[in-house]
Order: sequence, then C-alpha cells, then structure tokens
Amino acid sequence: MENNSVVDRKNVNLDDWAAFELYLERKGVVSAITNALYCLFNENPLPKNVNQFIYCILGGDTEREMKRQLKKLRRKIETVSREIETVTDEIEHLLLIRDNGLKFSVYKDFVDRKCSEK
Repeated sequence: MENNSVVDRKNVNLDDWAAFELYLERKGVVSAITNALYCLFNENPLPKNVNQFIYCILGGDTEREMKRQLKKLRRKIETVSREIETVTDEIEHLLLIRDNGLKFSVYKDFVDRKCSEK
C-alpha cells in the first residue's frame, strides 16, 4: 500500500476488518491516534512537519533527542574502540612473551608504562 492511499474496502473481508478495528481499539491505538490528531488540531500555528509532530505525540523521539542519543553513542564507540586497541596491544605483547620465551616481567613493565601514560 502506498503512503496516503485509501483502503479499498471492496477487497477487504468485513469480518476481518471489524476484528482488526476491535483489536486496534482494545490496544489503545485508536485513542492514541485520536489524541494525536486532537493535539494537532489545537496546535497554533500548525506545524510544518505534521508527520514528525504526530510521531512525537505518539511517543517517538524528537530530532534533537535522536541527535543527542547519536552523539552519546559515538562517544561510547570511541571509548570502546580505545579499549579494544588497549586490549589488542596487551594481547600482542603477551603473544610476544609466549612466542619468544620472554619473562612475564617484560609484560608487567609494559602494562605499568601504559598505565602511567594515561
């Protein structure tokens, strides 16, 4: 079905349609949409982006909130990337110690040096 299209009721089983309407009413969908449309009706001036307005009324995030969440997630990605880099370095050094028969104190010195750099 395309956006802004009207349901062709000729091709819909009326019993199925009635059951679907009842389902929407029981789940509160009809009330939520009615409330959103009522809020839109009372909005002055009318919003430029009606879909965004209704989406927000129905509980969706605003564009500002989504940008804030995106910024927070990007910071988390940076933090996790740094942690992965640190762990990768530690693994590489442990493999060097294992493969070359070096003493564990070499690794401990490396970790101590890394900690002091932070």
